[in-house]
Amino acid sequence: MGALRRQGRPTLNREVRHHRESPHAAPAIGRLLQAVLLLSLWLPLIALADDLSDKLTQQMQLNRQRYGIVGQALYVSHNGKVLFRGGDGLADLDSQQPVTREQIFPVFSVSKLLVSTLIMQLVEADRIDLDRSARFYLPALPQRWNKITVRQLLDHTSGLPEYFTQEQMSGSPAASASFPATAHAVFAALGTQPLLFPPGSNTRYINTNYLVLSQLLQAYYRKPYSQIVSERILEPLKLAHTFLGRSRLPVDGVVRAYVGKDGKLQKEPEIAWPDYALGHAELYASIDDLATFIEAMRHGQLVGKPTLQQLWQPQLLPNGQRGWFASGWEVGASGA
Repeated sequence: MGALRRQGRPTLNREVRHHRESPHAAPAIGRLLQAVLLLSLWLPLIALADDLSDKLTQQMQLNRQRYGIVGQALYVSHNGKVLFRGGDGLADLDSQQPVTREQIFPVFSVSKLLVSTLIMQLVEADRIDLDRSARFYLPALPQRWNKITVRQLLDHTSGLPEYFTQEQMSGSPAASASFPATAHAVFAALGTQPLLFPPGSNTRYINTNYLVLSQLLQAYYRKPYSQIVSERILEPLKLAHTFLGRSRLPVDGVVRAYVGKDGKLQKEPEIAWPDYALGHAELYASIDDLATFIEAMRHGQLVGKPTLQQLWQPQLLPNGQRGWFASGWEVGASGA
């Protein structure tokens, strides 16, 4: 999939690589989303053949055999025309239920792109200045974060430390119970820790950035984050198969996530994320809903194209290099 990335264009690779909120885990669902979203965005680069459907079906089968993917789904569109929608493998090893294109996949950290979109909307409406301190909008943030801007949070250049540990990723009841009760408790705990680097000087993918941004959105709208997403993204686009949080999922039709460990597949731990984590975790969606969201972004339905042109630019670091992200969307270069 790396070959599909265009010079200077934002992609979703890093979101799917970090969908477990940890740089150490990369289950097969990540490869699925790369296929779904990158092909949807950049298919114009590919010379389409008459036997596209057969070739893509064969490629999914090859991916399953090569990488041990349990289940996957693929959506391909070109200039608004759907060329391929299909599934391969199993939704769940226990039930042996086959994957279908209508099922809901755990896409986890792609949730950050919803936060990014909502922040872009406020920028477009002149309600937020990206280069102003985040503490201007959230005075409860620690004093030592005073130099961190909203833009640096979006682009993962803030220097903030991560607010959870690898042990909390185990999914055990004890680990889940160890999360702070509120976002303000998270900020109070992190306020005593040093920054990882001076704000704006480096890039590091940290979920705390999007926890802060989701709290900023709540402070502005004076509504729960999930309600903001529903009113401003899910309902306008009619995304009926997108859910924030495992507790909101339907009983049936959800694909199970697996990870490889010691040469075997095992169910991915179900982390009991608190509600304040929904800005960076626990997103579930069908491939149709994902494609609808991407197309809406491309065509300026959620954020105007002039604003996107401005914000889909990588942040330049003091050393002259560009950061990895453009308002939360990864920037890749393939030489194409």
